[in-house]
Amino acid sequence: ISDDWGTAVTIQSMVFGNLSQGSGTGVVFTHSPRWSGDMINLWGDYAVVNQGEDIVSGLVKTLPISNKQAETENRDMDSTLENAFPEIYRRIRDLAKELIYNRNWTPQEMEFTFESPQAKDLYFLQTRDMAIRERKKVLSFVTGPDTEARLLGHGIGVSGGAVTGRAVFNLKEIHEWREKEPKTPLILVRGDTVPDDIEEIFEADGLLTAKG
Repeated sequence: ISDDWGTAVTIQSMVFGNLSQGSGTGVVFTHSPRWSGDMINLWGDYAVVNQGEDIVSGLVKTLPISNKQAETENRDMDSTLENAFPEIYRRIRDLAKELIYNRNWTPQEMEFTFESPQAKDLYFLQTRDMAIRERKKVLSFVTGPDTEARLLGHGIGVSGGAVTGRAVFNLKEIHEWREKEPKTPLILVRGDTVPDDIEEIFEADGLLTAKG
């Protein structure tokens, strides 16, 4: 690689989250993206016998990090990292406290991998500042008998707030409905997303995926 390109190369040993049923990988927030406040509140997703790319690409079913998260999102409590891998969970929480409380870091988004249920085999791959919402009060839906009767399914909100609008499936439809109904929010519907969808995602007001 030419020095003129200004390219940096990092070489590091591989960490395996797919060694056994006792290994895994995930992404954890030191604070829930759903709520305001500065307290440590671990939130995120992980999967066993997987590598980090599997999580990011949405190719695998993920599990919640904490019991509070599972309760809030109506997900299986037994499979949380807190219950299934308590030593890993406690170590992540201790490190989060060190960064936030002792070193005064802002809330972090951290990628981790563990090669066994023991804390000594936990590795942090990277950490970065969380994107904090400016708005403290978020929109939400209030369900009633009418909406419950028409409910088709439920899912997990990943960015907070709520939106209702018209479903669209491609860039052409987005442009057409922007002309016909400029005040109607448009929700892009996808099985999952790929980098080529970035233009549609940027133009839409909301995004709904079947997985990922």
